[in-house]
Amino acid sequence: MMKTVFTRKEKYFAGLFLYFTVILFVYRIIFIVYYKTGFENAPLQKILKAFLVGFRFDFSVTAILLFPFFILSCLNFFNRFRPYGIFWSYGPLLISCWMTGHLAADVLYFENANKHIGYEGFVFLGSDSIIILKSALERNPQFLFFSVLGVLLIFSGSSILFSLFLRPVYQREKITRLLTGMIFGSLILLLLMRGGIQTSPIGPGNAIISENTYLNNLALNGVFTMFADFRADPVPDSQRVSLEESVYQVREEIKYPGAEFVSIKYPVLRKTIAKNAIRPPNIVLFIMESWTGKFIKPIAEGTVREIEVTPEFNSLARKGIFFTRFFATGGRTSNGLMSVLTGIPDRPGLSVIHSRHSLGRVSGLGNILKKAGYSTSFYYGGELAFENIKPILKHWGFDALFDYAEISGSGKYKTGAWGIDDADVYDFMHTRFQESKPDQPFLSVVLTLSTHYPYRVPSPEFAVFGKRTPESEYLNVMRYADWSIKDYLQKAEKSDYFRDTVFLFVSDHTHHKNLNYYEDRNIPFLIYSPGRFRPELRREISSQLDIIPTVLGIVGKEVYFSVMGRDLLNVKSRQSAYFAYGNIFGWVEGDTYFLDALDKSNALNFAINPPYREYPVCRVFSAPCIVPQRKARSFLTLSDYLLKKNLVFPAENDIPQK
Repeated sequence: MMKTVFTRKEKYFAGLFLYFTVILFVYRIIFIVYYKTGFENAPLQKILKAFLVGFRFDFSVTAILLFPFFILSCLNFFNRFRPYGIFWSYGPLLISCWMTGHLAADVLYFENANKHIGYEGFVFLGSDSIIILKSALERNPQFLFFSVLGVLLIFSGSSILFSLFLRPVYQREKITRLLTGMIFGSLILLLLMRGGIQTSPIGPGNAIISENTYLNNLALNGVFTMFADFRADPVPDSQRVSLEESVYQVREEIKYPGAEFVSIKYPVLRKTIAKNAIRPPNIVLFIMESWTGKFIKPIAEGTVREIEVTPEFNSLARKGIFFTRFFATGGRTSNGLMSVLTGIPDRPGLSVIHSRHSLGRVSGLGNILKKAGYSTSFYYGGELAFENIKPILKHWGFDALFDYAEISGSGKYKTGAWGIDDADVYDFMHTRFQESKPDQPFLSVVLTLSTHYPYRVPSPEFAVFGKRTPESEYLNVMRYADWSIKDYLQKAEKSDYFRDTVFLFVSDHTHHKNLNYYEDRNIPFLIYSPGRFRPELRREISSQLDIIPTVLGIVGKEVYFSVMGRDLLNVKSRQSAYFAYGNIFGWVEGDTYFLDALDKSNALNFAINPPYREYPVCRVFSAPCIVPQRKARSFLTLSDYLLKKNLVFPAENDIPQK
């Protein structure tokens, strides 16, 4: 029998492959221990299946990371130069250190995003990551143990590889042996990269094996999802419909009396019909960080251990127009800001805000209302430099921007976990409103942050939920944020601007933790203006994309706008909502909550009523579930097309003449 002889280099890369795979396997064990409550009702065979599916993703990641170093090692002529050999031999060990740190961040990130980390791993680099890590270690002492375990794993693995294979770096090889090893090694790594010999490469959609979000995410890892986010084209042809169909479907969904489509080139460009000849009202829009619908009444009971989480907001909801089945179109603040302030849904994966399409022409709520004579401002207690949002807000039409620097400059307010807490931001904003010109209406948007992770109440009096209560830290900051709204409105009611103002409250996204697919999209939306609107409880399905048309209906002036939503005060028969987040997109309509993976048609259909289980009709008859799939694909196709082609909104000289 012929004995196979492997070179030291080949043994080294085999050892590296095993080493990387072990790190990813240990990460998956940590994930299941850290989120054990999410797996309590999961069958053992499903958990084992998730692990087996996970090996495909782990092998793919390992092959991607090692492939360039393997190719460099095969260029044997350069191996005689010691710096070159050191680079390809020590490089993977440095990569393993980065990977371990990235996976540790992923475990933390999943808790607050309900998805694995992607491009956000680069967005959060800097001082904000230190805040998150420090808080995580304080709140979860066991994470320190896992961190130490990870460091020991890296140290021990690196030591073994150093001692066994790194001497010598350069070794003479026959040209035939070298080429054979390079060809076979490359083929094996390329096969592992794509996850097998199937028609298309493995993608996050292959991880959907259950209706349990934790099981599906157990198979994935944060390194693979990062690579997936940075694909050149995140929307595959298999999930697109024709442009003609997408335009037709979207227009059918968003049309309403009071606005007319005015362009073929710009498919969602519309003009409102003027209905208000007098001074329009001020608009104050609260975008509330991480407010989850299930803790608010009347969306749900609104109580935890017989304590109301948001008693003041619940009371306010009974005095305004409140929407119980209102949905976030994304899962991060950047997604929420784009949907609420431009009316165009963010795409899955890499946010538009972080792409070259961020400065494409969109109407933007600020730009629209400036045309109607409004002054515009934006308030935030943190740093608007975070995620590079400051120039984007200017682009969307907000002239006056106030963040931590301006608000803290007065010396009047204390700094919280992320910046100035809600009540103090509202107080600063209230002072500015009192100084506003009475003859000019204003649009002001405030993005809150007290309910942002890490959850810290500014005073112990708001810690009404004890540590034994699940998610007590989040519930307590929500309680504080609730009080802050009451505190602000009590001041506002005594001011001159109050009776001329419409207040709108919407969440940017949920807090994600321990939520099923439906709950993770369901957020509150309230329109409040005593004397202007009668209290009303609305149960039709709607989303953040509907906010701009609704605001324009309240304003009542003739303006041009390009959004993918409708005026909720002008149409009640339509009941639908689109969403896209991470690697999923979907549609909510009627009794069906449709969800699909971006890269694979791996659709799930749920009932939108408790207990939110699989929609049984789709098992027997596929026709009812084809409709939401086509509509979801239409919104996905058209929004992606308009952003890439810069056809959301025309240049000034291309706007149709009145």
